[in-house]
Amino acid sequence: MQQSTIFLMACAASLHLSAQPGTPLPKAPLQTQSPRESMQDDPPTSDLERRMLEQSISSSVRFGAVKGNSITAEIGLQNLSGKTITAYDVRVAARYADGDHTERGEIADLLVETALARMPGVSMPSSRGTLNPYETHRMQVVLPLDKDGAPPSVVSATAAALVFEDRTAIGRRSSIQLIMSGRKQTFDDDSYVVAAVQNALSRPEVQAVSGKEQAVALRSALGSQIAESKKTITAGDGAGAKRIYLLQAFYDMLANGRPGFDFMMSTYEVTQKALAEQSILEVAK
Repeated sequence: MQQSTIFLMACAASLHLSAQPGTPLPKAPLQTQSPRESMQDDPPTSDLERRMLEQSISSSVRFGAVKGNSITAEIGLQNLSGKTITAYDVRVAARYADGDHTERGEIADLLVETALARMPGVSMPSSRGTLNPYETHRMQVVLPLDKDGAPPSVVSATAAALVFEDRTAIGRRSSIQLIMSGRKQTFDDDSYVVAAVQNALSRPEVQAVSGKEQAVALRSALGSQIAESKKTITAGDGAGAKRIYLLQAFYDMLANGRPGFDFMMSTYEVTQKALAEQSILEVAK
């Protein structure tokens, strides 16, 4: 199996691409917030922070295809801060010729993508994005057409909160808290999965064999753990379902032997280290 294919499969697990609705801040997909909801109990952003936010990000907009009563807009976010941005909350505002307007918040945590992109021999797929200094990260938003079927006349994107790799953050406190809560959840989920995989690896029947036979024995051990875990899942247990999904990715990877499995384990080691290092932030006062 080519390493690029292995990496794409590893990303599917490590980035939680199929996170269930309601799980806190998936690492890969953007998470939409109601502007009013995110502003509740938030202290006002200081003039200094607002200027810092404006100077850290520039944006460009390009319209895509119209589908039904909506249009896709690609937002390009360029990092002008001189520091790697690992998460953001960007407010996308659209104004229409008839005077109507709409606003939405887009939150994304790019920490895992940033960490994995630095692994030796890895090329980040174009669908994933990082925001290293002076890089441009692209995201897509779907905006409604006006009552006459026309697209917005003006679309703007402004940063409401930014988290940097040097463990500093500026902007909306509720967004920063949401990002950190999501990182903790991800770290807990990944820790559970790594412990379960290591438990399967340590089983006597797995240790007693090697090569292809060990991959078969390990897959069997993981399959047993997945079956037992499914028995403990209750309705609405999104965290439990997500952890089983992640274990299933390891199980599926073993169908092709150990190389893909071992590479996936290495991605977890990298992301766990990054999440642990980025668990404490200094927020501008």
